[in-house]
Amino acid sequence: MPLAVLLADDHEFVRQSIKSLLHTDPEIRVVAEAATLRDAMRLAKEFTPDVVVLDLHMGDEADIDPIEVKAA
Repeated sequence: MPLAVLLADDHEFVRQSIKSLLHTDPEIRVVAEAATLRDAMRLAKEFTPDVVVLDLHMGDEADIDPIEVKAA
């Protein structure tokens, strides 16, 4: 079963670039993409990915610790 990945970055170009790179490996499947930390938390709950690739400098919600995204 492929590794399920959630991509979280506030730059569309960065998300698409990483997604394109990951798409070349059949053992990896991008299950969701988020542009904000809040969206990343919601999508992590919905899709329960194995890995979250997270931009630590999104800064959209100062009250959210990035570690909470996967723990959510």
